[in-house]
Amino acid sequence: MTIEEKLVNFEESAISAATAKRTELIDEYDKVIKTDFEKQKSKLDEKAELKIKIQTEELKRKSNQMLSNEMLNAKRLTGEKAMELTDALFDDVVKKLEEFKKTSDYEQLLIDQILYAVEFAENMPMTVYIDKSDEGLLGKVMRLTNQEITISETPILGGTRTVIHDKNILIDNSFITRIGEIKEDFVI
Repeated sequence: MTIEEKLVNFEESAISAATAKRTELIDEYDKVIKTDFEKQKSKLDEKAELKIKIQTEELKRKSNQMLSNEMLNAKRLTGEKAMELTDALFDDVVKKLEEFKKTSDYEQLLIDQILYAVEFAENMPMTVYIDKSDEGLLGKVMRLTNQEITISETPILGGTRTVIHDKNILIDNSFITRIGEIKEDFVI
């Protein structure tokens, strides 16, 4: 083999070795880059998943809060409307009671309530109160029950209130008390 052939052979061998080394280095570098890429991708995926989870939780919380606020608002509006309807209903009841107070049945009701109180008191001193609006019935009711009757300073809408002093008892048959009790338990 001549020197030239040796040179060509050496050159080919050097180029071949360099090419092999270069290919090996590129493959190794490619592996490192791919590994780093996968690690970075994995980290970014985890960050993205965490961010999505946090944002999802935040949206759920906001949604629940909005729903809760809307439910409270609806409940408040329903309560307000129920109060309006209840007040309107009881205003009608008071009007009907005013009409009832113009009848002879109302006079008899007052007499019956007073006679019940007399029987309950068993001859003990008592004070019977009627509403100021019933002042026109005062004489007739006193005559028919043979009892002293006082006009109440506070409105009672109708009916009677009787205080039996010795027993410290109040017999409250006033319309205002009855309406208050019914209204308190009334639910629409």
